[in-house]
Amino acid sequence: MLPSDDKWLIDPAAMERYAAAIAAADLAVLSRQGFTEPKGRTEGATALVHISGPLTKNPTLFTMLFNASTYAGVSEAIQRAADNPAVDRIVLLIDSPGGTVDGVQETGKLIAEVNRKKPVVAVVDGVAASAAYWLASQAGQIYATGTLSAVGSIGVRMTLFDVSKQLAKEGVRPVIIDTGNKKSVGAFGRAITDADREYIQNRINVVFDEFQSVVATGRKMPLSRLKPLADGGMFYAGEALQNGLIDGVKSLREVLASRSLASPATRSTARPATQPAVKTGPTPAELAAKFEKAWQLNKSRGMSPTKAISRAATNYPEGHKAWLASQQPKGNR
Repeated sequence: MLPSDDKWLIDPAAMERYAAAIAAADLAVLSRQGFTEPKGRTEGATALVHISGPLTKNPTLFTMLFNASTYAGVSEAIQRAADNPAVDRIVLLIDSPGGTVDGVQETGKLIAEVNRKKPVVAVVDGVAASAAYWLASQAGQIYATGTLSAVGSIGVRMTLFDVSKQLAKEGVRPVIIDTGNKKSVGAFGRAITDADREYIQNRINVVFDEFQSVVATGRKMPLSRLKPLADGGMFYAGEALQNGLIDGVKSLREVLASRSLASPATRSTARPATQPAVKTGPTPAELAAKFEKAWQLNKSRGMSPTKAISRAATNYPEGHKAWLASQQPKGNR
């Protein structure tokens, strides 16, 4: 079972999928297999650091089950590349729904610090959500490998279960002995009061405020511009580019081939008045196909059909219109 009472910076749909996978896993087999964290590699003078799966501070069941990264492992790889005189830039290859709060701040600070010495570029090959986007935002530049790569989910979540009434029905009364009225907030069997909720919400808000501040600083945008984007929603590459959350759409091959990627220390802190234009002029059929592809991708990520089509329609309104038009009889068009 997931440690849901921890504070998480993770896409909620991903959290549910991981919980289901853990419930079905053979833990005995996993423990025998051990843990091997995804390794980075060097291509010429560029160090590639992989950031994948649900992020935790140190190796856990998550890392064994999903072959995922840890903040400790990512930090070690980045520091090793920073100290290597043969490496002149670092590429973070990211495909992660986020992870725990614990560990993300230190790793983000390291990325920002190294980026002042050597260019650090984040390449999103799939998803950079929540904690993963926190890390990406500290790089000098962020690129998505395709139009359906997605970033965002800027927010914090924590789930508690109040089973006190169920236990009471079964004749079970928890006896909690502690040293203060906040010491056992969220403890199993203890009723969650309005005061408890306010206390927990205040803690969540502290993390959320830091999250927004870090992203705004890293992306060099006013906090007032970021706040409307920090509602927990995800953005496909086109919308993310328009909102200043990424710097463009480039394949990993294109990023590796480019030698013009600079760190914030060497590039202007001012963003262009208008964002670089996304490819224009697609046909209605192409728009409809893009919308349908986004819809199917959302479904594959665990969304309900209704939510999947709603999210795709939000991110690709023109594609949604084109798709709806394509479903109508020709005489009604």
